[in-house]
Amino acid sequence: MLRAGLRPPRFLQNLALMASLSPLERAYQQINLALARLGKRPASTQTPAERVETLAYKLPPAQEPARVVLFEYHREKYSSKGSTDHSSAQRAGEEIRRLSLRAQIRRRFGI
Repeated sequence: MLRAGLRPPRFLQNLALMASLSPLERAYQQINLALARLGKRPASTQTPAERVETLAYKLPPAQEPARVVLFEYHREKYSSKGSTDHSSAQRAGEEIRRLSLRAQIRRRFGI
């Protein structure tokens, strides 16, 4: 599309961005996407912990999976010991996605 001088649709740009991220980064992005789905886009000044806290307040069932993602995110970014459990972060990210999509549908259709 770019070679043809066309601007790719936003959803394709987002898919390309997500595909370029590591599994842990994709899981962390699910927190941001969930907040956006719930009408509470995260501020660029919010820390990862503050984003998780906001998500837990807006969507209580997502609290535990969000904390798993946050723990693994902190472990990868700030710890020199041990390796990150990408699979648990990935599962938690998928759970956050599922819960937030369900909440978005309920909110939108008043279910």
